[in-house]
Parts: sequence; C-alpha cells; structure tokens
Amino acid sequence: MARYTRQGEHVWSHGYAGSSFATAGGVAVEAGGAVWFGGCFGGDLDLGGGSLPSNGVTDVFVLRLSDAGAHSFSQHHGTASFNCARKLIAATPSTMAVTGYYGAPLSFGGSMLSYSGGDDLFLAILD
Repeated sequence: MARYTRQGEHVWSHGYAGSSFATAGGVAVEAGGAVWFGGCFGGDLDLGGGSLPSNGVTDVFVLRLSDAGAHSFSQHHGTASFNCARKLIAATPSTMAVTGYYGAPLSFGGSMLSYSGGDDLFLAILD
C-alpha cells in the first residue's frame, strides 16, 4: 500500500505478508485521510500492531493507518473455515462498513452470526 501526493511524490508505503498468504479485499479512505485496508490471510500476519494468528484456513483482517501511514488499529476475525473481507466503505468520517463472507458461525466480538452453508455474507460496522 502506498500514498502519493497529487504531484506523484511518494509520501509513505507499506508491504504486508502472511506466513502462509495474504489477499487484499478492499481499501477506503476517511475524509481526514486515514486509510482502511481489509482482506484475508492464512497463518500469521503482522500489520504493524503485533502478530495476528489465523483461526483456521483464512481470517478476515482490517487495518487502519493514519494519514501519515502509522498503524492505528488492526484486528482479525475468523473460524476454522474460509473468511474474507471484500469491500470497505467509509460510512462517516470515523466509521467503516466492512462486507465479506464467512464459512462457519462467526463473531465480531458480539453474538455469533448464524451460518447456513456455503459462503454466507457479513456486514460489520467498525468505529
């Protein structure tokens, strides 16, 4: 991930690699310039806030970087199956909507989302 000025000058850049793999799912920018990035990974992934171990085949990850590129927030959620964030949308200046899919009952910290088989869809609001 990289940020450039409108004149094409490099401001900052970061690369992320999981111990097994990592896949980009989506990116969104807050009105103030903070960048959110999401996707899925297997194994362990360090997004700048410490190692995140996957709970199964793939986990959802979400990362927030300040407008200067500094890590400000990262988390992951997963099951023993496939889970991935696919799209991020800035809902308000500091609230992010994340959509994706999951392959077994999944929780984002609250109640467990039911699972009906195949790839079920989720919408999570992060603020």
